[in-house]
Amino acid sequence: MSDLDAGPLRDHEFDEAVALLAYSFGTAAEAHAQLEGLPPEQIFAVRREEGLAAIGRWESAEVSLHGLSTSIAVKGLVTTHPALRRRGMITPYAEPMMGLLRDQGHVLAGWKTAIPRWWRAMGWGPCAAVSRYTGTPGLLRPTHDPALGGPELGPDPEDLLPVHRAFAARRFGPLLRDVDDWHALLRPEPADVRRDTVLWRGPQGTPEGYARYRHTRSGAVTANRYEGLELVVDELAALTPGAYLGLLGFLADHTTVPAFRWDAPADDPLPSVVREPRDLQPRTVVG
Repeated sequence: MSDLDAGPLRDHEFDEAVALLAYSFGTAAEAHAQLEGLPPEQIFAVRREEGLAAIGRWESAEVSLHGLSTSIAVKGLVTTHPALRRRGMITPYAEPMMGLLRDQGHVLAGWKTAIPRWWRAMGWGPCAAVSRYTGTPGLLRPTHDPALGGPELGPDPEDLLPVHRAFAARRFGPLLRDVDDWHALLRPEPADVRRDTVLWRGPQGTPEGYARYRHTRSGAVTANRYEGLELVVDELAALTPGAYLGLLGFLADHTTVPAFRWDAPADDPLPSVVREPRDLQPRTVVG
C-alpha cells in the first residue's frame, strides 16, 4: 500500500465517494444528495493506492450560542472505508483538517461522544467544540412538556441503532456504531456508580430518541448516599421535538442527585426550552 495522500475530492472520484458515503449513511441517492453541488474544497478526501480511504464534508452556518453570542458552526459527516475502520489510519489527516478549521475561527458543532475503538483512535475529540451545562438536574426541566409517548429503560440496542444513525447523519465525527459498541458504552468504568440508557418511544411506540447517562461519585461514600453524586449526560439524541422534551423531563426527574453535567453539541437548543438558561452556567469547551 502506498502512503496516504489527502486534499479536495477530484472530479473522477465523485462516484466512489458516493458509494463510500452510502455504505455508512443510507442509500446511494441520499449520499448523492449530500455531496452534489458542494464546492470541491468542502469535500476532504484521503486516498490510498486502492482508492478512497475516507471522505468528509462540511458546511458553515451562523448559530447563536446560549443566546449570548453568534459564532460559526461547522457541520458535516465523515466516513472511512470499511477495510480501514477502527485502525486509526486517517488520524494524521483528520487532525490537521479539523485544526485548520478551528484556527480559522470556526466552532465545530460536533457530537462529542466516546465511540469505542474508533473515536479516540481517530483523534476527533480535541477538535469538537461543545456547550457544557452544569447545575442541578431540575434545571433541565423544559418550560412545557407536550411530549407524547414515554421512556423505556434498558432498551435493546437494536432499537437504538436507527435513532443514532438518523441523528448522527449530519454531525461531525466518526459516528458508526454497532451492537458491540453499545455494550461497550454501557460498561461501567472505575469512577462510575452506574451507567444507563433510556429510549423514548413516541405515541405509536416508534423509537424517537434516547439519552445515555451515568452516575459518578467524587469523594468517599458518606451517610448520605447521594452526597457527591453527579449525573453525567454522555449523549442525547432526539428525532422529534416531543422526544427531546420528554428526555429532558426524564433527566430532570433525577432530583435525588445533587448535580449534573452535559457536554452538548454547540447548536443544541437546550437554552431555548428551559426556564432559567443562565443558571445552567453555559460555556463553550473545545476538546
